[in-house]
Amino acid sequence: MKLNTGQITKYLIQLVILTIVLLFFIFPYSSNLNTVHNQFKSEASQLEIKFKTGEDFNQLAMQYDELNEKIPTLEEILLSEGQELELIEQLETIAEKYNLEQTLTLDLQKDEFRPNIIRIPFNFKIDGDFDDLLKYLSEISSINYNLTIQNINIRQNNTSLSADILGYTYWLTI
Repeated sequence: MKLNTGQITKYLIQLVILTIVLLFFIFPYSSNLNTVHNQFKSEASQLEIKFKTGEDFNQLAMQYDELNEKIPTLEEILLSEGQELELIEQLETIAEKYNLEQTLTLDLQKDEFRPNIIRIPFNFKIDGDFDDLLKYLSEISSINYNLTIQNINIRQNNTSLSADILGYTYWLTI
């Protein structure tokens, strides 16, 4: 197919018109289009970051609520003034259950452990056999109150064991 000069002129005029349209209409707006495109990308990334942050916050809030339900309140694990006798009776009941002879000493020295929480040292002297002593220790670890044992010193007597237990009780002062 051979092009005649009329067709070539027609194609050249169309090419010139297309070039003029590109130069005067599309190219000036292309920089604006690039700017708008970059703004959209930037805003999209910022929204994605905000979404992830919000999602993380929601997950943390849910985990906090779950843990908060599992953690007993301070009133349940800390002793209040007036519960001294209850604690001593509970420890004596456990000692009697396992045929242990127990001597309890609560120190009068109070140590402010945290705001509204004081720590009072205690000393147990327990005499009995090894199995009963282990059962006793296991059971006092499961009582409702927070007792922290710092040191256990076990000695063999003629027919039994003697254990000195040093630790702390924690008391709520509000």
